[in-house]
Amino acid sequence: VQGGTGGGPLDDGVTGIDYPTGYLRNVPAEILESEMPVIVHRFAIIPDSEGAGRFRGGFGVEYAIELEHSNASIVMRGKERYRFEPWGVGGGCAGSLGRTDVIEGGEVRSIGKTSVYRPLRGSVLCIRGAGGGGFGSPSDRDPARVLRDVQDGLVSRERARSVYAVAIADNEVDMDETLRLRR
Repeated sequence: VQGGTGGGPLDDGVTGIDYPTGYLRNVPAEILESEMPVIVHRFAIIPDSEGAGRFRGGFGVEYAIELEHSNASIVMRGKERYRFEPWGVGGGCAGSLGRTDVIEGGEVRSIGKTSVYRPLRGSVLCIRGAGGGGFGSPSDRDPARVLRDVQDGLVSRERARSVYAVAIADNEVDMDETLRLRR
């Protein structure tokens, strides 16, 4: 689960690139559920998982499935960036770490980079890909791009303010407050 790529000198990183789930790649949840003994709980971008930067990293992707077979084996490969964050460059921030959790009997526990897992029936497996590292200082990011990420639900207003130094009020960039924050 690769998640996002790093930001570069000309543009943002790509979100959810190279999601290597083989048979599951871009299969609608309804089709997967009709052909396999699983229930898809979530397949979505993880907000605030990017490495902030002038050009931010791509966002990680979460994939959560409930296993409905009593004798299942889950084989997982390509899980990277579970210990070391995807670094930023030129003042950019690191992206989020990847992780794999299993929810069994109401308890959540990390199974780390386990390659083969034999879950209990009804277990929910949550795989989160890492976000890509940012390029350049987050306070140099174009405020209009930060606003667009906030409007798209990718970056929280709190993160926009605290990390990118962009103030958003009434769904617009508050330029006076943004300039004050960036000083």
